[in-house]
Parts: sequence; C-alpha cells; structure tokens
Amino acid sequence: MDSIMEPYIADLLADDITAPVIGFFYGGGGAADLQMEVEDLDAYLRAVGALPARPEALGADFGTCYGVAAAAGVQTKVSSYGAGGVLHALYTQPAAEVHSRLPPPPGFHPLPVPAPADEPVYAVPARLPPPPGFPPFPVPALAEPVYAAPVDEGHAIRTFMELLAWSEQYDAPVSRPQLCAPYDDDIEATLRAMEKDAGERPSPDYLKTVHGDKIGASERFALVAWMKRFTRNYNLAAGTLHRAVSYVDRFLSVRALPSYTDHQLSLLGAAAVYTAAKYEDQRTTLKLNAKDIASYGGFASAQEVLLMENDMVAALDYRLSGPTAETFVEHFTRHYSQGEEDEQEVQRLARDVADQSLKNYGCVGYLPSVVAAASISIARWTLNPPGALPWSTELEELTGYRSQDIGSCILTMMHHMNAQ
Repeated sequence: MDSIMEPYIADLLADDITAPVIGFFYGGGGAADLQMEVEDLDAYLRAVGALPARPEALGADFGTCYGVAAAAGVQTKVSSYGAGGVLHALYTQPAAEVHSRLPPPPGFHPLPVPAPADEPVYAVPARLPPPPGFPPFPVPALAEPVYAAPVDEGHAIRTFMELLAWSEQYDAPVSRPQLCAPYDDDIEATLRAMEKDAGERPSPDYLKTVHGDKIGASERFALVAWMKRFTRNYNLAAGTLHRAVSYVDRFLSVRALPSYTDHQLSLLGAAAVYTAAKYEDQRTTLKLNAKDIASYGGFASAQEVLLMENDMVAALDYRLSGPTAETFVEHFTRHYSQGEEDEQEVQRLARDVADQSLKNYGCVGYLPSVVAAASISIARWTLNPPGALPWSTELEELTGYRSQDIGSCILTMMHHMNAQ
C-alpha cells in the first residue's frame, strides 16, 4: 500500500485539507501523532461530501455548532470504531418526532398510546342503548351487550310473536335435510297420517264432556308430574312419559272412572307408564314389574295394577303406537344430532319444553307435530344461538308449518309456563 500511495503523498501534502489526514495515517510515532482534532476531521468529511455542508447560521466552530444543536433539542450520538477509539465519527440526527395522529372517527375518543405505536388506537365507543323496555345487564369489557328479559311478561310474548312472524321473511329458502333419503317421505307420510287418526286422538275437552269437571286441569297437572317422577325413578326409556300421558288422555276421553280419587288417578297413571315403558323398551320387565309398581304407588297389590292395565289397553282398542310430540321433536331435529353444539343444545331444550307441555291441558287439542314445532321455536328463541331465529324456512320445510300455524300453540305453552 505504501508503494502505491507514495507517488501521491507529495500532492496530498500540498493540499491544506488533506494534509492533516495524511499526517494521521502516515505520521511518525507516538499516540500524540495519532490524535487528530475533531474539527479537522469534521471539515474533511464535509469537504469530500461525506457530511452535509455546515449551515452558516451555526458557524464554523464545532463547539458553537454543538452547543446550538443541543439547545435546539437535536439528539447527538457518538460512535467509536477501531481499537481504542482511534476514529470518532460525530453526526447529528433530529430527535424522533411523534407525528400527530389522525383524528378519531365520530364518537371515538383517542387513547394515549406509546410513542413507538404505528397505528392510532382509539377507545371502544360507548355501547348502543338497549331496545325500549330492555334494561341492560353489566357486561365485561370486549363482550357484546347483553340485555335482560323484559319485565312485562306480556310484552315478552308479544315481542317473541313479532320476531317469529318476521323471521320467516328474513331467512333464505333451503332444502329439507335427508338422512335416510329412500324412506324419508314414507316415514313423514306415515307419522302425519297416524297423528291425525281420530282413533288415536284424545278429546280436547274431555274433562268437561266426559267427566263433568270432576277432574280439573290442576288434578291432571299433578298426575302428569307424578308420572314424570315415576319414569325418572326407574330411569325408563326416552319417550315413555309422552306415550304414557297420551294413553291417559285417550283413556279419559272415552271412559269415566269408578271414583275420582288420587288413588284411582295414580293407578291409571302407573298402568299407563308401565305399558308405555314396555312398548318403548322390551327390557323394561327386567327392572320393573307390577309388584314394584304397586309398592312404589302404594297400591293394594300387583293384581290391581295388572287389572287397570288390561282395562286401559282395551279402552285404547290396543292401539298403542301413535306418534307423540317427543317423536316429532326427534323427527324434526334429527340432523341436529350430527350438527354443531348450538344445534344439539336447541334439540335438548326443545325436548324439555315438549315435556313441560304435557302438564298443560290446553295442549291436548293440538297435534303432536304442532306441539313439537312450537317447542323447537321456543327453544331457539330462548337460547338465541348465532344466526338462529325463532323460525326459519328450513324448519318450515321440515315441519310443514309456517310461523302463523304454530303461533296459537306457542301462546298456549308460554302462558302456561309463565303461570307455573
């Protein structure tokens, strides 16, 4: 390198600007010879274009420049390169300026954010006011607003009925799900024909016409509640309670009782549960027999239970297989069992609502399929899963009922539930 640079050293030494640099690199001995004034280096770097020209306002003196820069809020950094900090490069850089952020949209208040943030962050806007008559619940941050049920039960029912009528127009048409395509239409036609068969339908006013009001709706309610406890106590098959209540209503529609005592009503209910349980599951006889029923119900003997069962079956003309509301809930929501958790929850609640309808004497006059459709609608409205309206074109296709076809049954069921 020395041999290459040697011919040019004389010319460089003749230059007033580069002479100090040549002295720095090629000077003789000690550490003092290696030192170079910062002002000389600064002048050299600016002369060759490595640094911008010094503004005249700041003056040529570096100390003055540094002092003015510091007073003006200019950030100064020093970087050292090489062993022992032989070369010091000094540069200035404007202090990081936080740009004013974009104004927030109307209704949004800006939040203070750290300087390094790139995007403006705004406060969450105030929640929308609840609909008229709906007091808001306190909800955690980031949650959607949740409103309490209306205080006025009549208003709640009216709101539901309005939403029921509106939901059909909102929902898009769909095709009915087919789980067993070759037989679905035949199954549907058979169930509909059986539920409309007069021989398997109870009279809607049998308490008055057959029994002269010797049995009231409250006594029937208590009997169904007792039958429900009975089925749960022995863990009987699903559908047993619906079928048993159907047997009781049909029997009481054609036969008067020898006496209208709690004992006689319980005996009829127990015989109906026993018969229905054996129809739903033949293994019932392995865990329940007439003796067990007599012991549970406080009846005289197993023979009394069997005689009541024979009398009831004969009054029903041995027709025990008609569909119930439970049958239609399962039929209408059969594809829910393979769907999302929200759909399965709707199916479970619809079954519970249908169970509650058994205690309601007003539901006796409705076809089981209508009660089932109303139960599904109430369940959907109660759970309110995402996108689930009280009624839909899919359910209209499945059930064959429009919202106005089930409106009366829904009102009957909801008024009864509110009265309980």
